[in-house]
Amino acid sequence: MKLHLVVAGGSEKGRVIPISGSPFMIGRHPTCELRPSSLLVSNRHCSIWQRGGTAMIQDFKSTNGTVVNGQRVIGERELHDADRLRIGPLTFEVRIEASSAVDERTPLPPNRNLAVEDAAALLLLEHCNH
Repeated sequence: MKLHLVVAGGSEKGRVIPISGSPFMIGRHPTCELRPSSLLVSNRHCSIWQRGGTAMIQDFKSTNGTVVNGQRVIGERELHDADRLRIGPLTFEVRIEASSAVDERTPLPPNRNLAVEDAAALLLLEHCNH
């Protein structure tokens, strides 16, 4: 599964932020993966991670909250493709691309010259019988 945040407004609108690593911390603290400069974002605001093919978000009791589709996140919550995520003054659209299952047949080996292999097998068989 590939997980991205797409900036939904402002001068960075359309910018894609890949969620690499799990957990992916958001906040102003230097150890966070995404560090908005806004004072409306807490030092350790929230975290996004993947668990069993599901994307999750948890708010760390931030001052201004983490909001998904207009509802404040209390504890942890599952994220879905196209969810609207607000962290302080920042708004993102969640993009989740499911990993496609391998649904292709294994290619056949290149055509072999069976006549040559059959002849070699016969010669080997004759050699072993003598």
